Amino acid sequence: MRESFPGVMVEDKFHVIEEGHIITSAGISADIDMALRVVMRYCGEAVARETARYMEYRFPDDNSRRV
Repeated sequence: MRESFPGVMVEDKFHVIEEGHIITSAGISADIDMALRVVMRYCGEAVARETARYMEYRFPDDNSRRV
């Protein structure tokens, strides 16, 4: 990413980055975290948590990368 887009700041410490209306993620499971963040933004945290529970996926209580 850094080589292809040297003008873009790459943040290694977070799973999901929100900058205004743009949301990006890092990695496969981070895509699920990002999708839950979108659900939370538009439908609220309770719906996002219920969605994660329905998917049998741990709701991301923090935004740090788990590597």
